[in-house]
Amino acid sequence: MDNDESYATKKNWDELELASHETCLADKKEYSRNFMHIEEESNKMEAKKLVQRVGNKKVVVKVKKKISILSSLGETLKCKPFRHILVMGFAFTFGTSMVGALGYYVTRFYVAGGDEIAGNNWQSWMGLAFMIGGIVGVPILASLAHRIGKKKAALVACLVGICGYGGSWYLYTPHIQWLQTVASALIGMSAAS
Repeated sequence: MDNDESYATKKNWDELELASHETCLADKKEYSRNFMHIEEESNKMEAKKLVQRVGNKKVVVKVKKKISILSSLGETLKCKPFRHILVMGFAFTFGTSMVGALGYYVTRFYVAGGDEIAGNNWQSWMGLAFMIGGIVGVPILASLAHRIGKKKAALVACLVGICGYGGSWYLYTPHIQWLQTVASALIGMSAAS
């Protein structure tokens, strides 16, 4: 709109005039300040009206009305891929919390025969195996996602997790104690997705 042209606005609305377009083209610091102001104002509940001059005109930024948390949650849950990821995340968290809570007990009293020091040592090795499995799993699953698609890669990650969680039943054994680290590594690899 022209500089002298009036426009509809709400009463007592604070106005912030940004550096002009021409100034931003000449000075990158002014451009970055404008960007900072726009980002700050866009995240406020009561944002200022942003105005920027462009030649003999000015641009007025419209501020969108905030929507309620319930309506945004409803919109989010309409997204089928998001629901799939939510279910996968819940299943992973549920499995991890079960194995995490019971895992220490099983490691100490079953695998290590009640030896607290040996049980704690195995827990630390299992934590390291989980971390290494996660670090190794990221590039493997990313590469797999590029080759076979995200959905199939997510299913592979779920299957790896199922093998890790289900394998815990067989891999937590006092006869070959280090096998429990394999279960942790598989769970960590699954967590990388």
